Amino acid sequence: MQAAAVQATCTGQARNTASSSICSQATRQSVVGRPISVAVCLWRLATGDPLRKVSRRFGLGISTCHNIIVQVCAAITAVLLTRVVRWPDSHAAAASMFEALSGIPGVVGAVHTEHFRIVAPREHAGEYYDHRLTDRNNKATYSVAMQAVVDAEGAFTDSALYARCEAGLLLGHDKLRWQQPLWLVGGASYPLTSWMLVPCTQPNQTWAQDRLNAQVADARAAAVGTFRRLRARWQCLRRAEVKLPELANMLAACCVLHNLCERSGEEHDADLLHDDLVVVDDGVVAGGGNTVRSATTEEKIS
Repeated sequence: MQAAAVQATCTGQARNTASSSICSQATRQSVVGRPISVAVCLWRLATGDPLRKVSRRFGLGISTCHNIIVQVCAAITAVLLTRVVRWPDSHAAAASMFEALSGIPGVVGAVHTEHFRIVAPREHAGEYYDHRLTDRNNKATYSVAMQAVVDAEGAFTDSALYARCEAGLLLGHDKLRWQQPLWLVGGASYPLTSWMLVPCTQPNQTWAQDRLNAQVADARAAAVGTFRRLRARWQCLRRAEVKLPELANMLAACCVLHNLCERSGEEHDADLLHDDLVVVDDGVVAGGGNTVRSATTEEKIS
């Protein structure tokens, strides 16, 4: 979200039923006026300004600003998450858009995993120690991983997919009785399953395997680009300075707001698209996945 859009919200120019519901939930125990509560939270999420700067801008105490941000993020998650971050109603429409991007039929979502930096937790810090980012930054770095499914238009559709896909709850037939096999696409570190299509990693690949890898990369580009825009719009995610219990709601709120921005056609600031995206799902799969891939590649690409 650009600064102009945040400023418009701060001045009360962007209001709707959903925002009123959010304000109501977020301010039940707050003495601060409802519009300014949403404004404080949006400003903090969008700019990543430290709380002392947010405090000076809005003329509120630091602890008050912190409480408002926590409350509004929790309210956005409670009110809008299931409405805005949702699985596509029509598998046929979703598959059609991905086929236009990659040429692979039956793909309804792209899976991507990214690490977000956090401050060192007070407890169990070793569980969040990120060796890859530490080596890259030459200093101790901690992070949490976020995995999500993205549609071809760059909106988040799901973040808790594995159990439901294994149970057939996500990729079953839709109301239009779409009969074609449905897939998600993932990186090479994901296993090849009945619902996950991943690239081939064996050496000396055939032409068909090379083509499959290129098409999977084209499909996954939607997810990688979505995470880049998420980070660009919500600068607070550059280094999440919140407690771990509060982080889940902040990430969920950013995903909800990202979807609203994408679906309303709001442009992002290209200058904020940094090239420090940490892709963690591009490794080589262990086991016999390549044998299965080789047997199915010709069928999927023919």
